[in-house]
Amino acid sequence: MKGTLSLILILLILIPEMALSESWLGYVRTTEDRWSIYRHSNNLSFKSDQYIKGEIEPFYGPRGRVLRPSCSYFEDINLNDVNLKQRTAALEGNYSSSATIRSESKVKPPVGLDFYKPVDSKIYAIDFLETWPVSIYASKRLEYSGKRINDRDFSVNNYDFIGTNLLYNTKLSKDLVVKMNLSRMNYTVLAAESNVILVESKPTRDLSFRLSTGTTGMADIKYQQSQPEFYGDPAAKYRMVQGEERYYGLFNLTMNIHMKSQFDRIKQEDDWLPCCYQGWADMRLADKIAITKSADDIFSCKCAGVHGVRP
Repeated sequence: MKGTLSLILILLILIPEMALSESWLGYVRTTEDRWSIYRHSNNLSFKSDQYIKGEIEPFYGPRGRVLRPSCSYFEDINLNDVNLKQRTAALEGNYSSSATIRSESKVKPPVGLDFYKPVDSKIYAIDFLETWPVSIYASKRLEYSGKRINDRDFSVNNYDFIGTNLLYNTKLSKDLVVKMNLSRMNYTVLAAESNVILVESKPTRDLSFRLSTGTTGMADIKYQQSQPEFYGDPAAKYRMVQGEERYYGLFNLTMNIHMKSQFDRIKQEDDWLPCCYQGWADMRLADKIAITKSADDIFSCKCAGVHGVRP
């Protein structure tokens, strides 16, 4: 129907045997455009400690059968878009490794929805407010010498990521520590009657990555820190800081990367104050659009006479 804005927020609750699992779907539709988000998390904790040391060598079976020697390791954790992946595959040689994983997530319903439209403005603002915290800690030490080993890891925290590919190594040492935390995720969608104007992803998150490795093959390292705003495909538009490195041969590499973002809600004790008290930087994006494009009007308190504006 022309001239209308349709908004849907759906909460789906699933309860498995061991843990509470909850999902929600946010959906915004205008006359000519649409946007949606799906989130999923659980109430759970996971702990794992592992130590391996030995020789990867052929296995001689009955009737002269010989099994090709190999060693493999697989790890995949995904909690509310906080994702840890690790892969290791090694052929004949000497192998030792130790690994520790600690992860925890909590579902704290309900998911909030805030919908408003300033008077005399054509812009609708929709806030989705989620407080589903996640923490993941992982460490791994690896020593190998032999025919060949490939080792990969990928750490993602809501569009921030760091990944390494250590391939075709005859000798490899690796010491890795990853810490990821997610406190909350808020989304703000600005939409007019005909189209979605802007989407802001505002997670309060932290990703810490420390790597020390000695390689004899190929080493690829890639990382990205995302920005809050995008206008279309989030995978293509979120990039703010990005890097990619590649090394061939014998290298000793040490890397420390720390990414962090924080988005605080407006202080409740200041809600009674006029908008000009908060200042231009502290106002909601929708309110800025409704009032003016200039900060001068804010600090001169011209916004005090605009009805429907929220500090």
